[in-house]
Amino acid sequence: MLSLLTNTAIQIVLVLALWVVGQLCLQRLGRSGPAGRRDVPLALAVGVVVWSALLFALAALGLYRASVVAPLTAAAALFAAIRWLQQRRSTGRASRASSTSSAGDFRGTPDGEPRKALARLRRGASCLLLAAIWLVLAALWIQAHRPDVAHDAGVYHLRIPERLLAAGGFHEEPWNVYFHWPHAVQLVWGQALALGRHEGTNLLHWAFTVALLVAVARSVAAGRAATGPSGGEAAAATGAHRVAGVFAAILVLANPVVLFEARIPYVDLAYALLLFAAFLELERGLSAAAGGSDSGSGTAASFPRSSALLLGILLAGVATVKLNGFVGVAALLAVAVATRVRRHPPDLTATLLRIAVPIALLLGAWLAKSWWLTGNPVYPLLWEQFGGANWSAELADQHRQWNRSIGMGREPIDYLLLPWRLLTEAGLGYERFDGELTPLWWLGLPLALLACLRDPLARRAASVALLFFAGWALSSQQLRLLIPALPLVALAAGRGAALLLAERRLSLLAAPLALAATALLLADGWVYLRQAPRLAGDLVRGGAALREQVVPSWHEWVAEATPPDSLVLLLGTNRSYGVEREVAADSFFEASQISALFAAATDADEAAAVARGAGITHLLWTAPAQRFPYPPALVALAGERLASPACTVAADESAALLVVDC
Repeated sequence: MLSLLTNTAIQIVLVLALWVVGQLCLQRLGRSGPAGRRDVPLALAVGVVVWSALLFALAALGLYRASVVAPLTAAAALFAAIRWLQQRRSTGRASRASSTSSAGDFRGTPDGEPRKALARLRRGASCLLLAAIWLVLAALWIQAHRPDVAHDAGVYHLRIPERLLAAGGFHEEPWNVYFHWPHAVQLVWGQALALGRHEGTNLLHWAFTVALLVAVARSVAAGRAATGPSGGEAAAATGAHRVAGVFAAILVLANPVVLFEARIPYVDLAYALLLFAAFLELERGLSAAAGGSDSGSGTAASFPRSSALLLGILLAGVATVKLNGFVGVAALLAVAVATRVRRHPPDLTATLLRIAVPIALLLGAWLAKSWWLTGNPVYPLLWEQFGGANWSAELADQHRQWNRSIGMGREPIDYLLLPWRLLTEAGLGYERFDGELTPLWWLGLPLALLACLRDPLARRAASVALLFFAGWALSSQQLRLLIPALPLVALAAGRGAALLLAERRLSLLAAPLALAATALLLADGWVYLRQAPRLAGDLVRGGAALREQVVPSWHEWVAEATPPDSLVLLLGTNRSYGVEREVAADSFFEASQISALFAAATDADEAAAVARGAGITHLLWTAPAQRFPYPPALVALAGERLASPACTVAADESAALLVVDC
């Protein structure tokens, strides 16, 4: 029980710390009103960007240590709690008092009773959808408390901040390619590690998922203001948009690839939150400019400076969240420019400069860091132009071929069939995109198309998603990398659903829509719902024991039986989070740096000499290593050391820790 409470407390501290920094930034940009205070998803998104910039500065100065990061995070959380209590005291219950029941708008109308019935139907549909969402989110929240570490988290999502905290900041890490890519969110994960619990990173990513769903639902529900009805029609539109908003949130959550990531510390849902927040800020700016336009001349008013700066901050976060962040930035900026150019704005250049400055500053810092450490700003990409240690033209070609092998082909016909295959054939394994989408898209995509025919906002959202999809299709077609586009398509689909449900003749569709969405969400999330009760019991009874059970035995061997300056070569695994030594491991098994290092060796003695030359002191041979095509000389070296008791530090059925020089 103590472990569960500790994890939850860390989650609250992290969310508060991000929220308060984001809200202060919004306040400086003129978003200090009640609406700005209620926009928690936007505040979280801005908080991630600002914190990542602060943590980057600490890492550059050698101050990225638990002794610095933890107190800063705790102090921000304490300030956030005080600020939140003050805001609650000042606002009181004014917002609740101002809200009215939608049924009340129908009193006194000639057809009030039928309208009341429709209102009850829509309210019931909304409640059903919300109940399903929160049930699945609760199961995912319990899953997020699991102490075991997901594969990629063990390779780099958690390994990067762990190494940074140990070293105090940026340093040479020659074997981990991911270490040199932009990893702004991983710096934020380091806040949880500094507080002592890696489960906090799971729970923070879960919180980002909740914030994203809230933002999607609200953005659809806000569309009722554009319909312009009054009285009973206004209430009907409100109810329709409310149902459609929750439906759009389910369109995002119900995807198995999203359900999988919502409970672990990957970064694609953080990416999605940042990109979606940037799109909403673009819409705010366009709306403000349209409101001040000169209809007689056809010239748009100026894009608000605060919106341009905030959009730049959010896109800076998108650009630095991971190496493919430029795809989201390019997609959104292309739509923004195309939208503004049609109105002949007087300030297009100035607006683009305001947006570009934060992006250039933050992304430029990351690229400069990589250049400083490797000589290549985008290491290991463009190796032929810039070079870089522990990489080669052959490895670059292998990496390129591996990325192109993901999916179902790269011929023109394959690109044409790609949407169909994503909906019908996606599944586990790189040959099937390594992920799944929900069948609910068979309903969501036609609704998105309907909205695009009638709603400019939906067209812009779909356009950004389509451009992102094109960039994804031309690069690595791992389905999880497509997650940032899903909320934008869901927004368009939600607005399409709202258009249908606002029509009185079609309003009864709210019931079957809610039932279908609920059924599919529960079906897609069933694996987590089924596990939740027993997992919750295990966490309450023995969370600490669970943490000990998931740590591989060889972690203890390395910690206790190797000198602090050891370099351990990992064979058959590259998951090194929790290892208290520097390791050498493949970043990509498909482009093996280890195989390239030992390729020229002809026997065990030469392999040992190569290892000594690279500073490798120990080998960790794991059971899966037998399936990897390592060079014969390296396999012979491991075999000789395994056969010698004097060279074997420790061994069991899963792994053996071996000494190179013995």
